[in-house]
Amino acid sequence: QDGTLRVSPDTGFGRPWEPSVMSALSTEPTAPATAAEPTAPADPAPSTRRSLLASAAAAAAGAVAASLASATPALGADGDPLLLGSSNEAASLTTLDTTAVLDSMTTLYVHAKTGTALKVGLDTGTAARMEVTDGTGTWSTSSTGSAVKAVSTSWIGVEAMGGQYGVKGTYSAPHMNLGAGVMGDGLDTGTGVAGTTSDATSFGVAGSNTSSFAGGVGVVGTSENGVGVTGSSTNDTGVSGIGFQVGVLGHSDAADGVGVRGEAPAASLTAYGVYGLAGKGVGVRGEATDATGVGVKATAATGTALKVEGKASFTRSGMATIAAGKSSVVVTVAGNVAASSLCFANLTLLRSGVHVAAVRPNFPTGKLTIYLNKAVTASTKVAWFVLG
Repeated sequence: QDGTLRVSPDTGFGRPWEPSVMSALSTEPTAPATAAEPTAPADPAPSTRRSLLASAAAAAAGAVAASLASATPALGADGDPLLLGSSNEAASLTTLDTTAVLDSMTTLYVHAKTGTALKVGLDTGTAARMEVTDGTGTWSTSSTGSAVKAVSTSWIGVEAMGGQYGVKGTYSAPHMNLGAGVMGDGLDTGTGVAGTTSDATSFGVAGSNTSSFAGGVGVVGTSENGVGVTGSSTNDTGVSGIGFQVGVLGHSDAADGVGVRGEAPAASLTAYGVYGLAGKGVGVRGEATDATGVGVKATAATGTALKVEGKASFTRSGMATIAAGKSSVVVTVAGNVAASSLCFANLTLLRSGVHVAAVRPNFPTGKLTIYLNKAVTASTKVAWFVLG
């Protein structure tokens, strides 16, 4: 055995074969003030194992019987032993200290077959305090219930402080992908998990995924009918995403859903629902992978759907050259041209008496042909543009 005092409510007394219990039980128990003075055993130090166990059991039984005989809580003074089955009070701090240095040493072990093994309450101050130089301050296990449960009716249920982590939760079956290291439940009106920091370089809540495989998620938020993740800031950025490939990714499974949505106050003329900023890259990009899809759609009921400040570039536009002595040119367009496409063209040079007579889409198939009213005497450039 490791020399630990183990108190178990299913027996009512410590295990008599453990050295610390044998030492305590081999001495004469102290009777309550109202009880008669017990007669000391003839041999307080039994010499055989059988007599030693018998003496320990008898002493424990006497202590239990004495405690049951008392109808009032045990209002003991400082220095009195802990009386099982009764309320114990003391004016000073009670300390349990295991002096032996063993890897498996436990100072206090409490076990309950059903119910709560240990319940600690207080009016003010600290009800229980654990200090460990190298190891675990409190270790609680439960097969089906809660290993540790803390309740506060008006403030903090559990408060932890650490040099690196205040609270660390580990999910014991990481490959099942069903549980969580830390879970917060705000019930009907509160917040499940809240994190705060006053340091400008720190994070209120941080999530990381150290998997070497693509697809891992550091923080995920889900909601059945509301918002999975929301971010707000009084003077700065509500949500910021930084990624090697994608900083922020929005996805919607609904047929008419929205992956990423940005809103701006209706009364503001300078606010932006979505703002994209890039040095040499692309500030905002929209892409459709299906022939019927739309990469970027701009709508406005009464205002301006699309406003471009600066240059605009279109892949379905360009320059074509009509050779001298010719009056037409065939142009190949990216994505092909349909019969319903809107095609435009104009001369980029002044040619007296020469103008664009027609722009014929899908002729030949997938291309367009630009016609002049007559052949040019010199090479002439024509600008063209296709919609749809």
